[in-house]
Amino acid sequence: MSIEPITKTPFLIKLIRCEAGTEEKLVTSLRKKHPSSFFGKVLGKHDIIEILTLNSLHDAIYVNSNPQILNISTFPCFSFKGHHKACRKSLKEAIAPSIVLIRLNEPIFQNFGVEGVFKTTKKLGQLLPRIHSYTLVTMGYYDIVVWLESNNFEDVFDYAEQLRKLSVEDIDLPREESQQKHRIIQDTISIPVISYDNVINPENWSKLQGEISPIVNIRCVPGHEKSIVNNIDKQDNDCRALLGSDDIVCFWKEKIHLKDFTKLIYEFRKKASSDVLIDTVTKLYSINEFEDDAENLGGGTLSFPQPTKILERLDAISQYPDSNQFFIGELINIVSLVNTLIGNFTMGASSYEARFSMMYFLNALVRDYEQAVKDKIKPEIFKYEGWLLFYANALRNSIIQQFSSKGYSESSDANLYPTFAGSLVRIIKAISLIPEFIFQVICGSAPPQLLVDAVDGEDGMLFKESFDQFDFPWVGFICLDLSHGYCLVSQGEVLVVPHKDIFQILNWITLSHEISHAYYYRIDFEKLEESFLSTDLPPIGDLEPTDRSKYIALRKENVTELFAHWFDYKHFFNEDFYFYIWSIWRTYLEIPRVYSNKFDYWIRSLFIWYCHNWKQNKTDIDKLNSLQNNLDREKGYLRILRKGINETAEFIEKKFPSDYRHVRITTDDKMDIAVATSRYIDFRDKFEAYTNHDIVQKINNRQAYPSLRKHVNQFVLKGKIVINDRIQNPFLLLREILYLVFRGEIDEKIEKQVVIALTLSLWEESRFYSRDDEDE
Repeated sequence: MSIEPITKTPFLIKLIRCEAGTEEKLVTSLRKKHPSSFFGKVLGKHDIIEILTLNSLHDAIYVNSNPQILNISTFPCFSFKGHHKACRKSLKEAIAPSIVLIRLNEPIFQNFGVEGVFKTTKKLGQLLPRIHSYTLVTMGYYDIVVWLESNNFEDVFDYAEQLRKLSVEDIDLPREESQQKHRIIQDTISIPVISYDNVINPENWSKLQGEISPIVNIRCVPGHEKSIVNNIDKQDNDCRALLGSDDIVCFWKEKIHLKDFTKLIYEFRKKASSDVLIDTVTKLYSINEFEDDAENLGGGTLSFPQPTKILERLDAISQYPDSNQFFIGELINIVSLVNTLIGNFTMGASSYEARFSMMYFLNALVRDYEQAVKDKIKPEIFKYEGWLLFYANALRNSIIQQFSSKGYSESSDANLYPTFAGSLVRIIKAISLIPEFIFQVICGSAPPQLLVDAVDGEDGMLFKESFDQFDFPWVGFICLDLSHGYCLVSQGEVLVVPHKDIFQILNWITLSHEISHAYYYRIDFEKLEESFLSTDLPPIGDLEPTDRSKYIALRKENVTELFAHWFDYKHFFNEDFYFYIWSIWRTYLEIPRVYSNKFDYWIRSLFIWYCHNWKQNKTDIDKLNSLQNNLDREKGYLRILRKGINETAEFIEKKFPSDYRHVRITTDDKMDIAVATSRYIDFRDKFEAYTNHDIVQKINNRQAYPSLRKHVNQFVLKGKIVINDRIQNPFLLLREILYLVFRGEIDEKIEKQVVIALTLSLWEESRFYSRDDEDE
């Protein structure tokens, strides 16, 4: 089955909760920013809906700075060709439409991928022929948004009833006969809307048609219940006190005309004091009784596992006499909190950490922790406790940040690990596929021979843990951060991605550098090369650079970075020096710290130049190595390195002329950089001993990915999703697109539909990399 291309212009849906009585002022303010948006009054737990054309994908990352906004949920959506114009026209003419958010059962995606989602959208567009409906696919927790054009909310009830009955059989998805009746819907939220553009002013209320049966739940400041009730116009309604999170409930004995209710609730919130009225939630109910549906009563559901196994295991661990009860209690608290919040719409129906890392990583980690406690192996117990505590704290911070929307701004502490909105789940899974794939290649490759020899040697137990790490794939997850650069949190291979890069697909390739750091830690390079690292630096005579002490003091840190650059260049960029240097500097120049520490980055680039030109300069280098006088030897190396820094600088200036001036280096700078780099050139040979030819072959083997050109040119670059055709090498797919930019064959400003097509292609592929959380 072929899927239509994605439209060039996606939509962004914003659901906003605001302080009572501020809707009109807030809509006026928002309209100034986006005059062509659709604005609606929401009858539900939110107050305002805004739907706009998403001209910049970064607009989907909403940072709330308006104190009148209490909470906001965003849904970047896209449509397939043929749907966009009709939906846009409907938005413009809408009176009282509705939207329905739909979450499919996870196995629908696992079994059928994007094709299953696409087939479902086609069925949803035909579900109730008497009303017009338009389907959009989101990039978040809810898979599909349906826009219902009907102004009669009774139609919405009928649509929702039909929707929630849908089975695999109805969608024409191939399944075993015993599973044909399985429901495909995990969750739906139906949201009635009244258009601000066409309705919310007194002369237009008469356009609203039909009658409704509403219930209004109200929260207010204690002691003001009576004044709140007195502010509600009496129209056959009855208001009573509630026990629970809300304080008052108002219900109507008979149906009320939609225009009358709209006027009532609008004016009530407008005149009620926000110091007294905390919140109102309007719910509509159908007067139709539920019909017996014997045929479908036996139909099962394709449910997705919740983190209950973790709680069960933690409870089992707590029964062991030597278990750390306080630590286990802390874990149970955070897991219980996440378990409670999963499915809670305010949270965006769980963050990536909550739903995916907890399912696929924490459960397996707790299982290993349980075994360590059972076997009373203290080093293992302490190791797993450290990892578990790190993840629990990162998860707690994610939840706190998502709820604290008012404090979420660009000035927030970058050391927090903020979750992304639930609306970006698809993107984060797409990004995660890159490390999933690369780590799978790493764990499927033989460890370097030096590590094998170390394990077999006299001190083998010292290196046994590093050796064992090659038996399992990635143990971390992706986390967004407000910082500008990528980094690796080595305690658990957590890869931190800058918030700004969520839609910058070309920058995702930077993850290979951070994975190279992870390889450094997995082989425990510092322990293996402890004697080499502790060697005193030889004297450098009168060639001493002004900041020589800095580079000596940070020697181990510099070696860590140089190894990561060498490993990245060697294993992931196939030793293509200029492509690699261009790739890293295009991201370097977006990081503020590069400008204040430019020497560090020039040294790294020069070191890679030296490694790349090793064969070309081998004759000269061999002569230099034979010299007994250190000073003569170093002068010779400096001649080579000065040539390298000149060539590298000329290339970077040519490729980035406007930004180069901020990192420009003088002749004296070049001398200092050459001298400082000369301190590390002996590491070239040491690094080469860790070349993993298995990884090089598996990553860079284009012959093993015969569909690469087709996937790039005929699919992704044309806004089409790759389905029913495995992406054998996700990293190579991304690198190929970046290479086309490097060659000038496509523009670096990637079009939106290309970003979405690549994201969804990687999301489609991610189902083949799902981690198993079942017991072995």
